[in-house]
Amino acid sequence: MNTLHTNKEVLNIKETLAKAQSLNYHITEYTLRRAIREGALPCRIIGRTHLIAWANFERWLFCVDGSDNEMCKSLDSRDFAHLTSSVKPATVSPERG
Repeated sequence: MNTLHTNKEVLNIKETLAKAQSLNYHITEYTLRRAIREGALPCRIIGRTHLIAWANFERWLFCVDGSDNEMCKSLDSRDFAHLTSSVKPATVSPERG
C-alpha cells in the first residue's frame, strides 16, 4: 500500500468520509457538504473539487472553536486538545472504599 496516499493531510470529500468512517467518526456526506456550504468547515475549491485539511475536519467535528452549536461555544477549546486521530485509552483507577 502506498503510504503517501493513506497519510494525506488534505483530502477530497470522498476521501475525508472514508478516513472518518475508518476512525469510527460516523458522519454523512450531506452533513459534511452542509458544513462546507455554511462556512463551518473551511476548504479549498479547485474546479468542482473541495479539498479539506484533515486537521480542520477534526477541529470542526470536535467543535474546538465552538463552531456551530451553543453547547460547544460554552466549552473551552483546551478541553478538546486531546482529541486527535491518535487518542490514547484512558486509565481507570480503582475505587477507594
